[in-house]
Amino acid sequence: MKDVTLLVSGFVIWSGAFLLIYALHATGCALGVRAEVLRALLILAFAVFVSAGFVPLWLAIRRRRGLLGQSAVIATVAALVATVLTFSTVLWLGLC
Repeated sequence: MKDVTLLVSGFVIWSGAFLLIYALHATGCALGVRAEVLRALLILAFAVFVSAGFVPLWLAIRRRRGLLGQSAVIATVAALVATVLTFSTVLWLGLC
């Protein structure tokens, strides 16, 4: 059961990042938050979620047993790469 949890946990973190970062961006733009402050908040959220993505990866590597364990490692790496590629745009794209 823990292997199944590890199998999906990386993409659960990715979906939480998607929800929070885009909600933060939309709310910040709608409320007229200064660009520097909004960018700092988005970068902070990005860093927190990338850091959080390493936790299930570390756990999956520690518990790597059998096909499901190997699949959990691969899925977690894929989720971490997806998190970095999807949300790294907060570092350089224009706001609002």
